[in-house]
Amino acid sequence: MATELDRPALQGLVGLHGGLRARIAELVPEEIEAGSVLSLMFDDLAGTSLIAPFVLTRSLSTVAWE
Repeated sequence: MATELDRPALQGLVGLHGGLRARIAELVPEEIEAGSVLSLMFDDLAGTSLIAPFVLTRSLSTVAWE
């Protein structure tokens, strides 16, 4: 993950395998409380990480049939 913001705390997300929303709330609670654009991006990231493995399996099964 790369960021242009000076947020060293975000390095705590590197290599995380689950519990993303909870970890984000621990690392940058001020962003969550403020409802900042960054917190909205993190919320989308958490949702995407949940759905991505399913989408990958669907696309791989489609390729196998071609």
